[in-house]
Amino acid sequence: MKRDMELIRKILMQLEESPTHDIPVQLNIEGYKLEEINYNVGIAWKGGLIEIYDKPISTLNSTTRYLPKCLTWEGHDFLDASRNDNVWKRVLKVAKEKGGGLAFDVFKALLIQYAKEEFNVLPH
Repeated sequence: MKRDMELIRKILMQLEESPTHDIPVQLNIEGYKLEEINYNVGIAWKGGLIEIYDKPISTLNSTTRYLPKCLTWEGHDFLDASRNDNVWKRVLKVAKEKGGGLAFDVFKALLIQYAKEEFNVLPH
């Protein structure tokens, strides 16, 4: 299964909207299967973007289930950098032109660079 940055962004947005931070959040993201959401929750947790409730759960079919509960500092930073749709679309376009994916650090660096350009905060 592939990392889906669009889905990761949607996961972070739903977690940010949650009124709580200490119980699992039930994610329902239109257009994505539960397996896709679960996989991307798992890698977002392993990547330090979110916290999960307790620990991963192994199910009967040997699938690990992750129960997300809140964003981390890094998750908030990434979401803030990706919030502007113009900036987001520019980075996705670059990723697509480069073969469909970018390392996370490069992806985030481009978000920050394009956000600075968008908001005209580059050094003179």
